[in-house]
Amino acid sequence: MKLVYRPEIDGLRAIAVLAVIFYHAKITVLGFEPFKGGYIGVDVFFVISGYLITSLILKELEVEKKFSFIKFYERRCRRILPVLFFIILVFLPLAWMYMLPSAFVDFAKSILYSIGFGSNFYFHYSGLEYGGIEAMYKPFLHTWSLSVEEQYYIIFPIFLFFIFKYFNKYLFQILISILVVSFLFAEWGSKNYISATFYFIHSRMWELLAGSILAYLEIKKGSRSKNKILNEFLPILGLFLIMFFIILNDDQINHPSFKTFFPVIGTCLFIWYSKKETLHNKIISSKIFVGIGLISYSLYLWHYPIFSFSRITESTQGNILIKFLIFFIIILLSIFTYFVIEKPFRNKKKIKRKQFFIIMISTVTLILIFNLLVVSKNGFRSRLPDVILGAVDRHGMEKPWQRLKQDNKPCWDYGYRQGEEFCSFNKQNKSKIYFIGDSNFGTLMYDLNSRLSDRNYNFIPITSRSFFYFNESLKIHQNGEIESYFLKLRKKINEIVSQSENNIFIFGGVSATYIFDKRFYIDGKVYGDPIVNYVNRDDKKFSSKNLMNEFKEQIESISINNKVILVHPTPEPAFNLQYRLLKGRNWKLMEKNPTLIKYPYKKYKAINKELFNFFDTLKSKNVHLVYPHKIFCNTKIKDQCLLHNEKDIFFSDPMHLSSLGAEMVNQLIIDKIDHLYD
Repeated sequence: MKLVYRPEIDGLRAIAVLAVIFYHAKITVLGFEPFKGGYIGVDVFFVISGYLITSLILKELEVEKKFSFIKFYERRCRRILPVLFFIILVFLPLAWMYMLPSAFVDFAKSILYSIGFGSNFYFHYSGLEYGGIEAMYKPFLHTWSLSVEEQYYIIFPIFLFFIFKYFNKYLFQILISILVVSFLFAEWGSKNYISATFYFIHSRMWELLAGSILAYLEIKKGSRSKNKILNEFLPILGLFLIMFFIILNDDQINHPSFKTFFPVIGTCLFIWYSKKETLHNKIISSKIFVGIGLISYSLYLWHYPIFSFSRITESTQGNILIKFLIFFIIILLSIFTYFVIEKPFRNKKKIKRKQFFIIMISTVTLILIFNLLVVSKNGFRSRLPDVILGAVDRHGMEKPWQRLKQDNKPCWDYGYRQGEEFCSFNKQNKSKIYFIGDSNFGTLMYDLNSRLSDRNYNFIPITSRSFFYFNESLKIHQNGEIESYFLKLRKKINEIVSQSENNIFIFGGVSATYIFDKRFYIDGKVYGDPIVNYVNRDDKKFSSKNLMNEFKEQIESISINNKVILVHPTPEPAFNLQYRLLKGRNWKLMEKNPTLIKYPYKKYKAINKELFNFFDTLKSKNVHLVYPHKIFCNTKIKDQCLLHNEKDIFFSDPMHLSSLGAEMVNQLIIDKIDHLYD
């Protein structure tokens, strides 16, 4: 049974998809990001989906007194799969050309999970933080929301059919009860389990159910609101709530949570009270809005991989005009896939059921085989030149800390909770070196241990992603599980300090990030790290002044009976050097020009100026400083930091050192350790 077409809902889809696209484009105007809350568009989609799907199911059950699961799931397959498969096929060659092995494997895994409607699980368990820098380079990250919807489409029809048949009298109460429980899960989980709450259906279901309840009320009542005053005012209020969160919100709130309630209610108000005769309805139902709404699914699928590959290939470089050109290309591609793929495959007369499933099964088999090969062959390393692979890690690994896993060393805790929190090498020796910091600092760990192995030291690394040694002041992550783990690390370090004498404590990482909220230099300005979620810096407890005082007290306390080495941050190119070398086959030019790709020294100084001044105040008899930038910056070229030599590169990604870069910095640390005992 067909639904009555409501063009204003397509218009609302247009607003939602444009909000998401502009959010992911990271468009900035005069230093202001006008779509920082654009991710709310996904929540709007969830409400619309719940409304339309439930309307379809309930109308069949109410009017025809039956429901065909085969027809329902066929419609879903025709709607979802053809464009998804086509876009996957389009980007496979680009991934082959531009992605490094580990990124290519991640890409393949994300596709495998996407076609099984489980990518939300994959991105959660891989530890990917939505909105962070790493997320910008994951072409199919956006399929997490598609997976949530499809999980709902698989479960909900069966549930609704069962309740309608046996407990129809209580259907409304049951829907409301589940909505409330899901909403409470979202509110509680947003403070304790951020990633799972963001990605999983249990805390998203209430948004879909909000639309489902609207459909139930409409069918039971026989119509929506007939109050003219409310029909004029409340849809405008609904649009205001949606736009308010899109424009004035940001991506640092707990989400979904109680705050998400307002744009969801705004969507419900618009759906329930919109009428043809109202002015706002005529605007939202105009050809431009409806046209964008009709191609919204294609727009959603195209935009994120295009943005990701534009970042990988550095095609945009912060140029807003190029971003708008890319947006125009996305529109054209979406129009193409809507008319050439979406509409024909949804037409049962043009493409019969048998023909449709033959095409889909053949396509998915091809996608499965290729991506399983990518995973099994470790990203087909042989497709890349030796200078790219060898420069990353001479031992064949793309990140130095991965060698600890290869050698079955459990110390590196890059996955937060994998393995033991602490371990020590060379346990037969007595003198201890405690090595404490984040993932950037952790890249030094393997080589440093190797160099200290023949010395009288017991090397004990305590490192984890985004970890810095404050006692309790700075909340690094929203995720309660991770935060509690960090507190556990700090508590353990405090126990070590209280019992330690005549040992060495080495601290390092992107220290300016944690103390001063400064890390990345973009378009002439210094920004904090979007991966690390900071609390309100205006709160005195979390101010840089308070954090400096706390860290100073800790260092002074440790240095009473021990020696301390503070390692300054290394320069961070904030772009992937390997991708830049692949682009235009620049890797062929390295041997002739070891200064081909550079990083301005002024950017490094702008980010770390305050940190340098602060660390200088900490120097004492037992507190010593190491300056890694001196081996990279102002060497062969004045006011520039070098990122490679004739044969090797110094960084394995936009932030972390390669094995060669680690060796260079470790030589400074070894020299400092030797100097302490001269």
